[in-house]
Amino acid sequence: MNENLWDRFLTYDNFLLAWQRTVNVTSRMIIDELGLKIFAFNLEANLKDLIRQIKAEDFPYTPLADHKVYVPKPSTTLRTMSLMAVPDVIVYQALVNVIADESHQYLVTHENQHIFGNIYAGSGKRWMLRPWKQQYNNFVSSVERLYRDGNSWIASTDIVSFYDTIDHERLIQIVDKYCRHQMCNKFGNLLKECLSKWSAHTVDVKMSRGIPQGSNASDFLANLFLHELDKIMICRGYKYVRYVDDIRILGQDKQTVQQGLILFDLELKRAGLVAQVTKTSIHEIVDINEEIIHLRFIITDPTGNGEFTLIKEPANPISEQADLAANYIKKTATDNIEEVEILHGLQDLKKINKDVLETAKDDIEESDILQLHRLPSLEENNEDEEYCSNTNLNIDINGNNKLQEQLRDTFIEAYSLLNHSEKCKEAESNIVFCLYRLESHELIREMLLDLLYKLPWRSEVVCYCLGKFKNDLDIIEGLKKFIDEHEVYSWHRANALWALYQVGQAKNAAYICRAWIADARMDWYARMIAARILAKLPGQHSYFMECLQQEQNNSKVDPENSSLLRQELAYGAFQRIKSHSKLLALFRLICSDKSPVMHRLAIYLLQKNKCNVTWQDLNQYHIEMSGFSDLIRDVGLSPNAPKICFIYQTISNTYNVSLPPTNLCLFYRIHYERAVEQLRESVSNYHTSPSAYIRTFHQFAHLTLIAFYEYAFPNESGLHDGYASLTDRKVFTNSLPNGYETWKELGSMRNRVDHPVDKKTKSHSKKITVEETEFFIKKLNVALQELFNFWLKSTPVPTTSLPVSTT
Repeated sequence: MNENLWDRFLTYDNFLLAWQRTVNVTSRMIIDELGLKIFAFNLEANLKDLIRQIKAEDFPYTPLADHKVYVPKPSTTLRTMSLMAVPDVIVYQALVNVIADESHQYLVTHENQHIFGNIYAGSGKRWMLRPWKQQYNNFVSSVERLYRDGNSWIASTDIVSFYDTIDHERLIQIVDKYCRHQMCNKFGNLLKECLSKWSAHTVDVKMSRGIPQGSNASDFLANLFLHELDKIMICRGYKYVRYVDDIRILGQDKQTVQQGLILFDLELKRAGLVAQVTKTSIHEIVDINEEIIHLRFIITDPTGNGEFTLIKEPANPISEQADLAANYIKKTATDNIEEVEILHGLQDLKKINKDVLETAKDDIEESDILQLHRLPSLEENNEDEEYCSNTNLNIDINGNNKLQEQLRDTFIEAYSLLNHSEKCKEAESNIVFCLYRLESHELIREMLLDLLYKLPWRSEVVCYCLGKFKNDLDIIEGLKKFIDEHEVYSWHRANALWALYQVGQAKNAAYICRAWIADARMDWYARMIAARILAKLPGQHSYFMECLQQEQNNSKVDPENSSLLRQELAYGAFQRIKSHSKLLALFRLICSDKSPVMHRLAIYLLQKNKCNVTWQDLNQYHIEMSGFSDLIRDVGLSPNAPKICFIYQTISNTYNVSLPPTNLCLFYRIHYERAVEQLRESVSNYHTSPSAYIRTFHQFAHLTLIAFYEYAFPNESGLHDGYASLTDRKVFTNSLPNGYETWKELGSMRNRVDHPVDKKTKSHSKKITVEETEFFIKKLNVALQELFNFWLKSTPVPTTSLPVSTT
C-alpha cells in the first residue's frame, strides 16, 4: 500500500522542494525579503526544525495569522494579497506539493485542450506551475481554433472574487477524492486550520471561505476546486475553455452558447461561487483578429552591430505566423531578437532562432499555435529560462539612443490614447511594455508623474521607471507631492516612497519615513517600507528601539499584528549598533517579544559576525525561546552544543565530500568568516538562480584557494592576483590532477555570468542553466574531495581544535 499523504508530506525532500518553489515564485507583488533571508541563513536546520514542530505531540506547529496587503484594481476596488510568515508559506507549499503529485493524474486529461491556467509543471520541478505567458497564448489560440472550426458565437464570463469565495469544506472533500482518500485526519485538519487562519481579515473572526492570493499553492488548489465543474461542461459537449477564472464557451449558434452559459452558472452556484455579471456577455464574432490580437513589438539588431531597433506592426493571425517568421528570419543577420506580443493586455516575451520553429506541446495541434523560441539546442534544459519572470535576451538596450527614442515615441503615443474609449486598454499595455525598458528622459518626466494618478493599479512598473531618474529634482518634488496628496491606496503610496528613495536617496525620504513609522493608524506595509528606507541612514537605532517598544505595547493582544514591522525595526537597529550594552538591550526587546517571527530573528542575529552578544548573555529569556530549543542546539548557539563548522557541514552534506570531523576554521584562518558568508549565499542562490549560484560559489572557491595556498604552499607569492592565477600554477595542477580542470571551468562559468554580452563582438554567452549547475556539482564533488584530502594531510593539524558537529 502507498504511503498516505501525511507521511509523504513530512519528508525533508518535500520541504526542500517547498522552499525551492517558494523562492522561485516571481509573480508575487509582496515578499517578506528579510524573512526569506533569515530562513535561508540556516536553511537545512530550519527545514528540519519545522518538520519536528509539525510532528511534535506536546506543542505542535500552529500557523500564524497572515498579513493582508490591499492592492488597487482597475475597477478602483481592492485585491487582497496575503503575506504569510516564511515557515507558514513553506508548510502550505509542502502540503500542496503532495496533493498536486497525487491528483495531477486526473487533471492532466483536459490540460491544454480545455484548461490552460495554473497547469502543474510536474513532480519534483522547482517551478510548480508552467509559465503563465505560454499558457495564456495557448488559451487564446484555442479560442481561435474553435472559431475557425465554425463556432462563431462566444460567451465570456469570469468568477466574482474567486479565491476569496472558495469553500474550505468543499475543497477538503475534493482534495480527498482526487488523492484517492489517502488524506488522513492529521493532514486534512492541518490544511483546514491553515486556510481558516489565513482567510480571516481580523484576528477575532474565523472564516470558512477563501484561500490566500499570491501563492502557487493556492493557484493549484483553485484549479483543482473547479475540476468537477470543468468535467460537467466538457462531458456535456460544450466548446468550453478556461484560463484560471476567465471562461469562454463557443458554439455555432446563439442558443447553444446560451445553454452552455446557463449550465455553467448553475454549476457555479452549486459550488458556492458567483459569475461576474458585468463581465458576462454573448456575441457573434465578426473578426477573430479583433477578438484576440493587438500589437506586436519586435526589438532586433538587423546589422549585428548592437544597434537595436524597435519594430511595431499588427500581429497576423496565428495560421500566418510561420510564413511571417520564416520571411523575417531570412532578413535578420543575428539571433539577437526579442519579440513581444500583447494579447488582452498581457505581454509575452518570446525568442526567435534562425533554425528553430517549435510548436506548442501537450496536445495542441501544429496549426493551433506556432510559437517561436530561441533555443541553443534541442537537448538543452531551459527550465530556469522558461520559468523565469525575465525571459528577455541579454540585450543591452540602455545607452542605445535610437531604440530609446523609439520607445519614448511609442510611450508618448500610448499615453495620448489612455482616455480613448476603444484603445485605452491596448495603450495601457503598450505603456507597461515601454516603462520596463525606458531610460530616464525629460520628455517623459511629467507623463510618468501623471501616471501615478491615472494608473494606480500599475504602481509597480510606474514607480520602477521613476526610480531611474537619479537625483532629478522635479521627480523628487513630484513624488513628494503625490505622497502628500494621495490618501486612497496605501500600497501605492509605499511604492512611491520607495521610488523617492531610489531617486534621491534615504535623506530625501527621511522625514516622511519617521512620520509614517510613528503613525500607528497607517497600514503596516507602508510603515515597514518606511523602516527599511530609514535604516539606510546612520544614527537611527535609538529611534528604532523606541518604535519597537511602542509596537510591542500596542500588539499585546495580538502579537502577530505587526510582527513583520517589528522584525524590520529590530533588524534596522541591529545594523547600526556597535556597543555591547546597546546590543544587549536590543536583544532583550527581541527575545521578550511574543511572536515566533522575532525569536527566529534573534537566532539569526546571534550568528552574525558583528554580534558580540552570546546565547549565554540571554539566559533569562531561554524559557521564552524554548520553542526553538532544538534549532538553537542545531545551529550551535547553545553552550552545551558542539560548535558547528558551516563549511565542513555544507561540503559534507551538500557536496557529499567525505572528511573526518574537522574544524576548518583552523585551515581557512583569517578567510574563514568571509568564506562562510559566500558559501551560505551560494547555498541560498542554488535554489533560485543558477547564475547567482555560480557567482557566489566562485567567490567562496576563490577564498578557499587563497587559504589553501597559504596553508599548504606558504612560499607561493602573488596569491591576490586573481582567480586564474591560482588555477594556472604548476604546483596546483600537479597537486590536484583530477580536479584542477573543474576549478578552471568554474572560472569560465563565472565569466559567462559577469559578461553575458561581449562588448567587442556583441555576441551572447550561453546562459547558465539549472541542468548545467546540477551536472557541475557532481564534478565539484570530485574536485572538493581531492582538494580537502590534500589540504588536511599537507601539514600536521593544529592541536587547538574545537568540537565539531557532523549533523
